[in-house]
Amino acid sequence: MKSATLQTTGLFGKTFRLTTILLILLGGITEWVARSEFFQAPLTPPKMGSRHYQLGHKLALLEAVKKKNGFIDCIMVGSSMVDVGFDPNAFKTGYEGVIRRDIHCFNFGIDSSSAIKFIWKLVSANQSENSK
Repeated sequence: MKSATLQTTGLFGKTFRLTTILLILLGGITEWVARSEFFQAPLTPPKMGSRHYQLGHKLALLEAVKKKNGFIDCIMVGSSMVDVGFDPNAFKTGYEGVIRRDIHCFNFGIDSSSAIKFIWKLVSANQSENSK
């Protein structure tokens, strides 16, 4: 009766060769899936004509929230401190307890003071345009 053992004769035994081939195939398949459009589409933030990496992403999120809710009552604009420190859902819960109506908030905190200056220019221009 033949005993069943690993066939590791020398450094390049049958088990080692099969393991190497399987790892190469697994790595290749993983790489192919990771680079596929199907896998990349939800990971890549849409470009909105901005050189700032977060600005385009936040604008796309803002549009998605606006489409979902129809309107936005409050937008918190600020630096990364606002981005990591402001929770729209917690603010909504607390504020709804005071005013007794449903509100929709959005966190527009982004890194970089130059991007924030740009946003404030947009807000100022929009307010002056609406006041005409």
